[in-house]
Amino acid sequence: MVDGIDMRDAEDGPPHDAAPETHAAAVIWPRGFTMERTGLHWTSPGDDPKTSWIASPFAVEGETRTGAGEGWGFLLSWQDSDKHVHTFAMPRRLLLGEAREFEGVLIDGGMRIASALPLRQRFRDALMNLRTTQRITSVSRSGWHHGAGGIVYVMGDGNTFGPSAERVVLQGAAPDAAATAAPSGTLAEWQEHVAALAVGNDLAALFLAAAFAGPILDIVGEPSGGLHAFGASQKGKTTILRLAASAWGKPEAGAALRTWRSTSNGLEGVAAACNDALLSLDELGQCDAREAGEIAYLFANGAGKSRAARDGSARAARSWRLMLLSTGEMDLTAKLAEGGKRAMAGQLVRLLNIPLPDAGPMGQALHGRETGGALLVAANEAARRFHGTAASEFLGRLAEMRADDPEGLAATIGAARDAWVADNLPNDADGQVSAAARRFGIIAAAGELAASFGILPWPEGEAARAAAAGFRLWLAHRGGAGAHEDAEAVDAVRRFLVQHGASRFAMLTRNAETKKLDEDATRIVGGRMGWRWKATGGRWEYLAEASVFRAEICAGRDPKTVLGALKRAGFLRGEAGRNDTKAPAVIEGLGRPRVYAIGPRLSAGWRAKHDCPSPCPTCPNLPQRHQMRGNLYRMGLAPACPSCPSQKRWWGSDGGAPDHGGALAGARICSAPYRQRACSLGGARDA
Repeated sequence: MVDGIDMRDAEDGPPHDAAPETHAAAVIWPRGFTMERTGLHWTSPGDDPKTSWIASPFAVEGETRTGAGEGWGFLLSWQDSDKHVHTFAMPRRLLLGEAREFEGVLIDGGMRIASALPLRQRFRDALMNLRTTQRITSVSRSGWHHGAGGIVYVMGDGNTFGPSAERVVLQGAAPDAAATAAPSGTLAEWQEHVAALAVGNDLAALFLAAAFAGPILDIVGEPSGGLHAFGASQKGKTTILRLAASAWGKPEAGAALRTWRSTSNGLEGVAAACNDALLSLDELGQCDAREAGEIAYLFANGAGKSRAARDGSARAARSWRLMLLSTGEMDLTAKLAEGGKRAMAGQLVRLLNIPLPDAGPMGQALHGRETGGALLVAANEAARRFHGTAASEFLGRLAEMRADDPEGLAATIGAARDAWVADNLPNDADGQVSAAARRFGIIAAAGELAASFGILPWPEGEAARAAAAGFRLWLAHRGGAGAHEDAEAVDAVRRFLVQHGASRFAMLTRNAETKKLDEDATRIVGGRMGWRWKATGGRWEYLAEASVFRAEICAGRDPKTVLGALKRAGFLRGEAGRNDTKAPAVIEGLGRPRVYAIGPRLSAGWRAKHDCPSPCPTCPNLPQRHQMRGNLYRMGLAPACPSCPSQKRWWGSDGGAPDHGGALAGARICSAPYRQRACSLGGARDA
């Protein structure tokens, strides 16, 4: 009831016995304007007054402005002919622009307005000059808002959660926001038919837990970030994305589920509309390869482009904090390569590439179905029927807890995140891996919090387990817990040697009489970059001339970074305190040039073998002497070791973990003394 009008009977106007002062207390119309049963009217002054109808009935619910006292306007509400209520937070500045900017919104919502231009101008006069005693705080985006006497969460459809000294409304909400978030079915039906199907299915549970992570990012000060599941077509990628989107609204394209088919500028508005919430993007393949990397940075950095206003001043850039879930048939690296670009470490740590497991995202626990395909069909149908109830319930509980004890809530979520990271992060992890682990940790904390609220019908620890499984898949696809730049630099040098090793490096042979090295005279090497010779063991060692190495092999990369990566991996033979070295002997006619000696193991794809200490000081399951396999831990096959007092990680086919078979059979890990590298009891093999 605002302005004396009950909106359930708005078409008939206010009650006939409503006192005039009731209207005056809320809204003071300019002289000559009155709101009657049939709508807003204008009475001309003079001895022969004439009354004209201007618009159908509407209520002015209050005067809006931001918490900083800017952007003044009105909150209008009215009913259409079907008795549906519409609201519009109208900035007053729109009255100075084109009529269609505000009249069009009202007409689209079912309000009737006089068509004569003079009467439409009277309508503007009435709105420009009316006054009201009611004040409302307006916000320009959804999500958490601090001020107005409390911390309030505003959903995209305008619903609010949390206490506030005055009403808070979303200005500029999308016209279809209410329909997108409209609930279908009950929370209990969503829990039974949608959420329960994710239990035991790693990626499905990971994505569904991530659906609740967006609102807690602001609470613990975590940045935006995302997960990207990729794999072959028709394997269930879109299905798990729909499961996650169903927590927020209708999981269909154009509603709570969106696609990558857009420009970076267009997706700025989408990201801002999903602030402190979930953004679901389907099919990376539809995105322009030239923009995919920029968009990955855009989402994670939390701010759009800075743009100039008409007068040259800077416009306020859009900003957001969100959880992005994405799918596609290729990962981000492949998508960027499609456009001729190289994936940067910053992009890959902002959007984490997770391959689908062999069983598919919902093929591990079938929940009574005969096949994984049947479960996917059931999950899709259930998400279509039941959606839009879980997020609002979660936000209600979260806002209540944040109002009661914000510091305690932040500490609880932060502790859950940190505990997960401590349990799952490799000891020798690079900072990039640590950042990714925090994202998985916050997803685990969000899922466990939703389960503790009774919203996710999962057993305790299910969200944390799913996050750990997803983290292992990401680590395996990434190729280890080291710096991405190191792995990429080593691979780039390896590719170069495979492609050009025989054609651009002159072969050296040792002269038995002079003991010098001679170039092979039987073939001419064009564009020579260095030399190659057979080192101990009969494998080729490449001697790249120092300046050529920096200019050509390191083209597009920092030479120091490449050399450091090669040295840390054990593929660079240098002199003490140096990365380069002299040629192993005098080369006839050239002396002993300074070269970078790249070991033979690099081009063969060899992985270093290291002896473990004897006996193994921590884990009694390991024999006294064996050799380590460097990449097994990084493949993520490492649950907790029940025999180690420190509960470090190990893996073994006899330890209750899934049997991955083949070359991994019988392999174990003990992290404390070996920096979490795997041990192969049957002798070291190349990983």
